[in-house]
Amino acid sequence: MEEINSWQSFRTEATLKILVQQQQFFQWLKKFLYINEFLHNEFDSVYQQMYYVMLNQLLVEGIPYTESAVRHLRKSDNKYTQEWFETLLANLNKIKAMFPEKELDYIEYKRHNACHIFQNHYEQIQENGKIIHQRKKKDLVQIEKDFQSILKKYNGDAGFDKHVTITLYSILDDLYRELQRIHMEQVNENGLTN
Repeated sequence: MEEINSWQSFRTEATLKILVQQQQFFQWLKKFLYINEFLHNEFDSVYQQMYYVMLNQLLVEGIPYTESAVRHLRKSDNKYTQEWFETLLANLNKIKAMFPEKELDYIEYKRHNACHIFQNHYEQIQENGKIIHQRKKKDLVQIEKDFQSILKKYNGDAGFDKHVTITLYSILDDLYRELQRIHMEQVNENGLTN
């Protein structure tokens, strides 16, 4: 990549980054909503794993991204895009608030299971022989107890999967419909093509 050596090239690169990340975010959200709909109709273990990857990242990276977008859009005249992001942010925060912290940790653990072969960061004895007691400032023994209590509460992993997808389906379905309504209002007012 060419070195950024002027204010104009910096502005161009920064603008391109914003546009690319916006499209990446939209595609991520679109895939997540598609998988949500698919899992509502039938179970698929691969889609279920992707569901956790996408859900976790929307809560971890998507909320801050959406908060930033809302802050910037409040200074603009684009009422539809502002409403779209505010609606999305409210729903992402609602989803996050629905789960106790230990269930959010378990969702993250399931995300790690889908993305990594080994889960060494959840084990006290590391590959190098070093002993650790915490993961993200949380006691590993307590994390294990929390995960075991979740599995007991929902009668195993499949029960937890069912709980999460059933709990979130209607919220995500309503969110999709509301985001589509906002988009269509913008299209109709501006005479844009869909």
